[in-house]
Amino acid sequence: MTDEWLLTVADVAESLGCTHDDVLALVSLDELTFVPGRRRRIAHSELRGYVARMQEDALALGRHPRGKPSLIASQPIAVDDNTAL
Repeated sequence: MTDEWLLTVADVAESLGCTHDDVLALVSLDELTFVPGRRRRIAHSELRGYVARMQEDALALGRHPRGKPSLIASQPIAVDDNTAL
């Protein structure tokens, strides 16, 4: 099983350039889904899928999908736990 990178609501808000409440609104509209569990987390793959859908929608409407690069929205960095520091 591949480990999934889980993001907080604040991480997603920063990545999308919106507010905490905007992210919660996206969840309530079923645009984003929380990972089941005690804490509110959104899977990295879920965020990437949402961004891809929004870009496709923008292109379908003849608009240029504007966005700023974000560390959080990029591919996660693989970390080898066996590497000594």
